[in-house]
Amino acid sequence: MKKIERILPIIILLIAILGLMGCEEDTGDKERQNFIESLRDDEMVIVVWEQAYQQYVASVETGAAYDLMNNEGVSIRYLQVKAEDPQAYYELVNDLLYQNESVDLIHLPFGSPYQAYVDNGIAMNLTESIPEIANLYPNMQNPYYIPATIYIHPTALNRIELERLGMQEIDSLDRDGYMAIREAWLDSTPRYYTKRRYQEEIADFHTRFSVFDLENRQVSLAKADVVSYVEDLRDEIHSDQYLGILEEDQDDFVVAVAEQINGLNSRQLGWTSTQDIADVVFFPPVFEADQALLTDGYVVNRFGKNKEIAIRFLRKYMGNENQISIYEDQYSFYPTNQGVKEQICELEAFVLRNEKLQKLQVEITQNMEDGQYASPSYQSFEYWLMMRGLYERLEELIYDEDRYTREDLKVELKALEERLYLIMIE
Repeated sequence: MKKIERILPIIILLIAILGLMGCEEDTGDKERQNFIESLRDDEMVIVVWEQAYQQYVASVETGAAYDLMNNEGVSIRYLQVKAEDPQAYYELVNDLLYQNESVDLIHLPFGSPYQAYVDNGIAMNLTESIPEIANLYPNMQNPYYIPATIYIHPTALNRIELERLGMQEIDSLDRDGYMAIREAWLDSTPRYYTKRRYQEEIADFHTRFSVFDLENRQVSLAKADVVSYVEDLRDEIHSDQYLGILEEDQDDFVVAVAEQINGLNSRQLGWTSTQDIADVVFFPPVFEADQALLTDGYVVNRFGKNKEIAIRFLRKYMGNENQISIYEDQYSFYPTNQGVKEQICELEAFVLRNEKLQKLQVEITQNMEDGQYASPSYQSFEYWLMMRGLYERLEELIYDEDRYTREDLKVELKALEERLYLIMIE
């Protein structure tokens, strides 16, 4: 937190004395309008979801802004937008964009798709303006969206629990292998059914059952194998097989706190972890390869008054020096510039870390270079809405304690199918 504590006084000082950078709170249309009216003509504006700004943007992604302000006399201001979730943030940003031309750069939080800004004509094509796009990892190179940082959750198992199950050495792991271990652990003694257990079971549902056919614009849910799967999972959850249902259970062979670490850049298990890293076995992600590569990033508003400054900011941000600083920072994010990969492996921050974490980083990086992971940020906004609608309704349906016949489930799934199809064709 020390870095955040340093940043806040700087921001206050800049507002009060230099007027170079502001971090206005957003409490509604009036506050946003006041912010816009207070702008000078030469001030570049970055709009950002307030929650994202406070959690990581302020501490990880403002270095390039300070550099430009302090060394090149550029004025940059952050407009924080309060919103319940990324979808609400997207809608508020759209309102801002259509009302005026004062927003130059749009920050998109982790997992938020950029394509909607291309479809509505807002996103600027940066092919000629930012040659550094060629330095991004291959599956991230896009002329409209500049990814800022990368976060990939690893798979982490408890070595002690594995040994109790008679499993000594596991060289590699995929989804089937993971689920086999999970079943053996669940059967070893009476357990609670937890949200994590559900999330692992339901993961990849959309690909396992070929729910979305984007090319032919079809949604397929009300079919026999899906109905049977949902029916069986409901029966399992609500049976006497488990001690009950819990939101979380720390008595788990998966290390809970390890789910919060970045497999590409982790010095430790987590600030609150009491577990020895020697008791954790790490693997690359085994679930949802098409969602595993999490990025946040930026879109330049082609109608922005100071989009040239926004481009300078992004080029500075994508430079080697700034990219390396992202890795060295204490917040465990990973840079998007593949050109600094070799330099990273020579840094003290990498050399002095646990050997298992080094190996994990190298393996995940290689998988990423090989194109094994995809990012939800690069999918369409409609797909993002469909995925959200699918998994939210499935959870409601599966956890619902009311009795459902097989025909009832088919009716519910058909209704969901039709709702998702309407989103697809919008």
